[in-house]
Amino acid sequence: MLPNTDEPPSVRTQTTHAEFRLQGIPAAPGIVIGRAGLLRFEASQRHDETRTCDPVSERERFNTAHQSCIAELQTVFELTQQNSPTAAPIIEAQLLMMQAPSIATETHEYINEGMSA
Repeated sequence: MLPNTDEPPSVRTQTTHAEFRLQGIPAAPGIVIGRAGLLRFEASQRHDETRTCDPVSERERFNTAHQSCIAELQTVFELTQQNSPTAAPIIEAQLLMMQAPSIATETHEYINEGMSA
């Protein structure tokens, strides 16, 4: 059993074994033992600029990042379908939102107005 702490429910605590325990808010009483998958994504770059002087290269940069994001989500979706079919629809919804034409269209409109992606 994990000790009570003031940490948020999703905080990981490492055990003395080579494993992690996840502390959270239970949906039902009892103990669950099983496999859990941890997805970790790190942003390759952080872009804090709000304006751009080169809309053409900014659109290219956005298009490259957008397609990369779609490809990563597709991979995660496929893995989730195999390993956690009940969670797959959540990832699929994220993928469908990212594929929506309005994402690229609206981002391109902002870029044309001088905003960075």
